[in-house]
Amino acid sequence: MSATISTDHPVSATSERATSGEPVPGEPVAGDGRRLELAGGEHLSYDLLVPATGVDTCVLYLHGFASRRDGEKAAFFRDRFVEAGLAFCRYDCRGHGDSGGRMLDLTLSRNLDDLEAMHAHLVERLRTPEGGAMRFVLFGSSMGGGTSLWYAARRAERSSVAAVLALAPAIELEDGLLRAVGAEAVEAWEREGTTLFRHELGDHELGWSLIEDLRSYDLSEMLRGYSTPTLIFQGMRDDSVDWRAVTALAEAGHRPDGTPCPIELQLFADGDHRLIDRLDALWDQSESFLRRRGLLPPADRPRGSLDDA
Repeated sequence: MSATISTDHPVSATSERATSGEPVPGEPVAGDGRRLELAGGEHLSYDLLVPATGVDTCVLYLHGFASRRDGEKAAFFRDRFVEAGLAFCRYDCRGHGDSGGRMLDLTLSRNLDDLEAMHAHLVERLRTPEGGAMRFVLFGSSMGGGTSLWYAARRAERSSVAAVLALAPAIELEDGLLRAVGAEAVEAWEREGTTLFRHELGDHELGWSLIEDLRSYDLSEMLRGYSTPTLIFQGMRDDSVDWRAVTALAEAGHRPDGTPCPIELQLFADGDHRLIDRLDALWDQSESFLRRRGLLPPADRPRGSLDDA
């Protein structure tokens, strides 16, 4: 349910460019001072990088539970995707990192609202060189992976999401949280409405509303009509996400009428939750998956680079 925070810092932009309101090729783009204002006075903090060459696809990265946008995996894939010629955006969910809101109010529904707000903001801001709408690839880790899958399932009809990449998606987050808290503490959590959840990245007060909200999401509903091309990476030694549940999800995505399953699964027999020791392999397979679907520019096209910033 988490990703370890590294000392990598978010990409920043000069104050002049941060207030310009227009994406600058090869520069970190930070409209509204890297803040997206939300209703109710809350906000999302984000970074957006656009490579030097014209692009028609943007990767939108979602971090894991109790993590934040400037983690090690986010930095690694930011560099790779921009070098390959794609725009890359990462943001903090509310209650995490530099964004507003409280961890106490965390729910899957709120995460989906955050993703929808960030996605809509980028749809409005970014255009292809021909002036058309940008395509988006959701790339989620753990909690972010689960959020990406649900977003593609429930809101795909009004989105421009062309593909999903998910690392150890927390599709059974409720079970994981209840198991971690323990039966006796769960009773107190439900009775009192809050609990102090102890986590490797810090202790957080969580509301029982998180569990109630998660119970309103049925995985069978997710798969009903799921059509977004999706690649899932999962370690079989993951102590946070059960690889058997993820495998069952992928297998359930097969259509009885013989229609190709939109979900591909890559299992790592010795992989843990973070998969941080095989980032190069994750990139190679992600690149191949997206290139086969026309979501990466031709390999011989001039590429943008972080060095252009």
